[in-house]
Amino acid sequence: MYLAVERIAGRTRYYIRESYRENEAWKSRDLFCLERHPSTYITYMGEYGYYLNEEVECGVRSDGREIDAHELDRLFRPFLRPGVRDRVERFDRGASGASRKRRGSPSEYSELYRGIHTFDRRRIHYLRLGRMDQGKICLQTHRFFNHLLDKSRDELEQMFLEMESFLRPREYKSYVYVIFDLQRHFPHLMSRFFPASLDQERLDEVFLEDFCALSANKAYRSEHAPEDALNRYLKRYLIMFLDHDYPSNNLEQEFIRAFIENRRLFNPPPPSAGSVTVREAFETMGIGEQEFVSMSVEALTKLYRRKAHERHPDKGGGHDDFVKLEKSYRILLERKKAPRQRRFRRG
Repeated sequence: MYLAVERIAGRTRYYIRESYRENEAWKSRDLFCLERHPSTYITYMGEYGYYLNEEVECGVRSDGREIDAHELDRLFRPFLRPGVRDRVERFDRGASGASRKRRGSPSEYSELYRGIHTFDRRRIHYLRLGRMDQGKICLQTHRFFNHLLDKSRDELEQMFLEMESFLRPREYKSYVYVIFDLQRHFPHLMSRFFPASLDQERLDEVFLEDFCALSANKAYRSEHAPEDALNRYLKRYLIMFLDHDYPSNNLEQEFIRAFIENRRLFNPPPPSAGSVTVREAFETMGIGEQEFVSMSVEALTKLYRRKAHERHPDKGGGHDDFVKLEKSYRILLERKKAPRQRRFRRG
């Protein structure tokens, strides 16, 4: 059994549902509709005692179904008063895990986990670990995905809906970017960590394409929804992605984004035009030859990034000065990486 939340035409309704297996597919059905908020079905006795109103249990048992009283109680636990809930969970901790242990051969395990959809794997991976780069998702053990087994699509979506409630609005767009694996459309390295640096128009296009493809997947459609209706399980991701922005990153990340954006929007002159001598490169970077000799590649790069941030056209710098700075950095960087006899040659 699980508790489902439906928001239709501005009204929120709660249902007690169960997942059941029909042939090879998991489906869901309503057991009881809660006409009021779940907290109104709880009656308190004394400081910590409580019980569920009789109409809940009678409603679930209406067709002669046997129910687990502890499982029914667990559904209403999030709606208990905080002090009561903490006390109940403290005494109940660990009691529910032993009964859900699985037994079976390795081949049976493989068959079970092979049926878990990749979209569900990416969601649980992000919600549990918070990682933008999901390159190592295939290294997770089977146990990591246990919560995705033996559930109907409706029960899975209700579980994800609850987990996503802990996301902050500034995380929404990054979350959708990850779970739809949009980075696969952009080959460069920055797509794994900084989606804000990408072509946003192109990103919107590939998102809508992937969204429509997943929405058309019958595995993600409600059993009672019309074929031409927008998938109710997925439509929240449209709002998350299109109505929110990426979080503001630290200064270095912002500089990288601005630098990439700048290079994408204009083509600098070819290196042969307006070449820069080594002496001019020293002057542009604000260092002397001896200081350059003692510098590491990392120190030179750090100096370049600082100056590029100061002289970037978006920060009020001139376009030509910024191009000259980039050429100067490239010349000095090549000398740092060249054989030693070339490092000290004057321009």
